[in-house]
Amino acid sequence: MKENIFSTPIYYDKVDLNKIIINNQKFEKTFDCEVITSHNFKNTIEDKSFIYLKKKIKNLLEKDIDINFDIILTSIWENKYIDNDYQEKHIHPDSHFSFIIYKEIDVSKTIFYSPHSKLLETYFHKFPYFFKTMNPSFKPNFTKGDMVLFPSFLEHAVLKHSGSTTISGNIILKNYSASTKSQD
Repeated sequence: MKENIFSTPIYYDKVDLNKIIINNQKFEKTFDCEVITSHNFKNTIEDKSFIYLKKKIKNLLEKDIDINFDIILTSIWENKYIDNDYQEKHIHPDSHFSFIIYKEIDVSKTIFYSPHSKLLETYFHKFPYFFKTMNPSFKPNFTKGDMVLFPSFLEHAVLKHSGSTTISGNIILKNYSASTKSQD
């Protein structure tokens, strides 16, 4: 008998880019990689855009999450990859899920790393069985108009490339039942 355990789901869907309107406060080179981004600024999303995005996200999650929840957008920003730009491995703390919308791109350069990839690289690199069976990384082939939604603890990076724009954001799920009970 065999059982695969500790899987990490990602969700994806197409979005209508014309319905995603973000007002970026400003762009600067930031992060260690110095990609041009509006991250860490008070960007806003149009109300109709947020309603559309929230519905897309909720449709993806409600199949697996069996509580009555609302989606709270904690941050949203754009990244511009101009000339061989990249992003180093990172996670998105203080949120439940994160998303990437591929606004301008031929094929995505995002790569996801297994939560156990560091252990494999550090302690089991001489035993290839684990690398063959556990896939320490995954590189999806998303294109313009795709959105990927993933747990915020999932380490990921962006490989070097030029001429693309992505929209990223973080959300938390607010449990309606918990918020109602805490008010009693």
